[in-house]
Amino acid sequence: MKVLYDISVLGFGHFMPRARTGVFRVVEHTAFGLVESEECEVEFCASEGNYSHCIKYLQDSDLLAPYRETLPRNLMVRYGELVNRLPGGGTSESPIFALKRALGMLPYFAKKIVSPLANIDWSRINIYHAPFFPIPRQVREYRYIKSFQTVYDLIPLLYPQFFKFNEDHLIKKVVVALQPEDYVIAISESTKNDLCNYQKTLDPDKVFVVPLAASEKFYRCSDPNVLDVVRGKYGIPSECDYFLSVSTLEPRKNIDQVIRSFSRLLHDGKLPDLYLVLTGAKGWDYDKIFAEIANAPEIKDKIILTGYVPDEDLAPLYSGALAFVYPSFYEGFGLPPLEAMQCGAPVITSNTSSLPEVVGDAGIMVSPTDGDALAAAMRRLCSDEALRRDLSARGLERAGHFTWASCIEQTVKAYHTAMEES
Repeated sequence: MKVLYDISVLGFGHFMPRARTGVFRVVEHTAFGLVESEECEVEFCASEGNYSHCIKYLQDSDLLAPYRETLPRNLMVRYGELVNRLPGGGTSESPIFALKRALGMLPYFAKKIVSPLANIDWSRINIYHAPFFPIPRQVREYRYIKSFQTVYDLIPLLYPQFFKFNEDHLIKKVVVALQPEDYVIAISESTKNDLCNYQKTLDPDKVFVVPLAASEKFYRCSDPNVLDVVRGKYGIPSECDYFLSVSTLEPRKNIDQVIRSFSRLLHDGKLPDLYLVLTGAKGWDYDKIFAEIANAPEIKDKIILTGYVPDEDLAPLYSGALAFVYPSFYEGFGLPPLEAMQCGAPVITSNTSSLPEVVGDAGIMVSPTDGDALAAAMRRLCSDEALRRDLSARGLERAGHFTWASCIEQTVKAYHTAMEES
């Protein structure tokens, strides 16, 4: 199968590292997986006009490597000549100069495998996959191409109160643009159900549930030196326990409820060495979160706001936590709880939307509106070491069921199903 995959999100993420959110990880892992699949011949495109950023992303990633063998032979011969001029190559030309010339060919490699839509040879394409932005109108001009759209959630449509500009939100454009002949990759049963209930023109048999996976960057870190360095970097006192929450600071994530429950826990339990670490960039309407902190001055020094944290620091943060707390109102999948489980952290999360699909019986689930239940769950994990060990073990086992290999396998299987339909 010849698959055209839109990597616009990767271009944006390369240009703005803080845009490397869960969607960025999904698009990147899927791109790598499709390239490695023996059943797909993959080309990339940029549907959203950030073509140059996609080129730069490809220059800096390993996504190019499998394609270099397929480029024109005269180019490959020239590339070999340049490489032979590196140390040990037996030529008199400067190795540094030769290296610069070799590296200078990377933009050519990148341009051979990613194109703006205007430059696509559509006659070669069987599958078009839009992993984030809407399926472009150019694709619909070719009725023989099977179009796939990944849908992560319908939050702006079902819960507009969680979005400032929900009427213009991209998800609405994606869903409205879907046609009965389109195929959809939904990242959870919850998302599929929401989508089919909202957009009744869709055929449920054309909506495939393909669960996500956590990146290999999330692992159980047991190196005390690494744990101590990361603690120090973010001002977390050594030898003290902490609850961790990782999310954008916005209303949907229910962080103000976490703060209230944590305050209640400290007030009732008198736990002087316990902290709450809130990790994530500011979203919209984050003032409520800071208002909760201001309203409880006695715990102000017990709450640590780290701001944005790069991926390399998240595994130690997850691994060192007493527990991970994530009482979100709604999630299309819920990668942070899966990341936490993969790092061995006990998880407390909500019993709503897709979160039960991800966590199963490997965590404690509470209603996101029940602050008493959340505080009680946090209290249990403070006092019950055996429960923490049990949840940690179950979480690690549960996380093992979500792999990118399975995600890619199910995606390719969905492609095959579409190709078999007339």
